[in-house]
Amino acid sequence: MISIIIPVKNREQELKRAIDSVLKQTVQDSLEIIVVDDKSEMDINSIVGNYNDPRIVCVLNDKSISNANVCRNLGFKRAKGEYIAMLDSDDEWLPNHLEQKIKFLEKNNCEGVFGSYYIDDSVEKRDVISRPFKKGENMINYLLTDGKAATPSHVYKAEAAKSIIWDEALLRHQDFDFSVRFAEKFSFLPSKEVTCIVHWTKGEKRLEDVDSQIRFIKKHKQKISPEIYNMYHSGIYSQIQYRKDLSEDTLRYFKKESARFIQAISLNEYLSLNKEGKGKLGRLLLRVKYIVKVFFN
Repeated sequence: MISIIIPVKNREQELKRAIDSVLKQTVQDSLEIIVVDDKSEMDINSIVGNYNDPRIVCVLNDKSISNANVCRNLGFKRAKGEYIAMLDSDDEWLPNHLEQKIKFLEKNNCEGVFGSYYIDDSVEKRDVISRPFKKGENMINYLLTDGKAATPSHVYKAEAAKSIIWDEALLRHQDFDFSVRFAEKFSFLPSKEVTCIVHWTKGEKRLEDVDSQIRFIKKHKQKISPEIYNMYHSGIYSQIQYRKDLSEDTLRYFKKESARFIQAISLNEYLSLNKEGKGKLGRLLLRVKYIVKVFFN
């Protein structure tokens, strides 16, 4: 049996599209679809009931915490399948998704697989390819560079997935965190074949939670290469440095961590992080500071 877990909150039409894509799979024997309702205002149970299909069940998140990871863990507890497949309520699968991913697991003798997908932003559709790992590359360095492992592409052996579970305190990088911890214990491999569609609305603001980003990085800090660690923080700092809704402590943290491994950044990169150095004297002092840090830290 394959257990499909779909967390949902107030996405009636999108949920129908997601469920329909499961019901169109080339693999139909022994499926169960577990829709986990995260305290929606609309009647998700009725939407599920309208299918009149005993394979589709609706589970209510009755915990005090409300987020997708709580729902995913509830789905894990309910899942009876040998395999677990993840699907977000606003995304969908191509008809060969489950067949291709299960065959990949069996052929490669691995516990988990993720893979390539289309992004459909309602204006255009483009493919995003999950590249192979580089020699010696770990999962977190893969994800923080150009590696892609979108949650709707994840399929695992159930026993392995249930031993990891999702971090319910994270609101950002939830999929990164699960993928990193899963890959530390099990073989979790990329599949190049595109089998999913991830739907975005062009121009829609994505969920932001800086505290979750900080928590995620601190949790996995020791596994990140110096260059990627600096790059990750400087990328965020460049986006948030002029925001008035963030505390000085938060801005200071990202600026400091952008040069945590100063030997891994160039002088120009260091200067770009310290724009407060004004005039020839200010820039000269920054250059001296950089040299001292590089050679004497």
